[in-house]
Amino acid sequence: MRCKLQVDYLTVRLTTEIEAQQTMIETHGPELRAFRRHLRTRLANAAAMLGERP
Repeated sequence: MRCKLQVDYLTVRLTTEIEAQQTMIETHGPELRAFRRHLRTRLANAAAMLGERP
């Protein structure tokens, strides 16, 4: 664990993960937004069927 602290492993790992996610969002933004809309519609429909408010 000391080695990981010395090389700031967790910060580097978190930073690279964030960068990878941002790249995916930039590359696939329209598809991700369409998926989110579709998911929200499905959840709203399920809530309506169960008599709940979304």
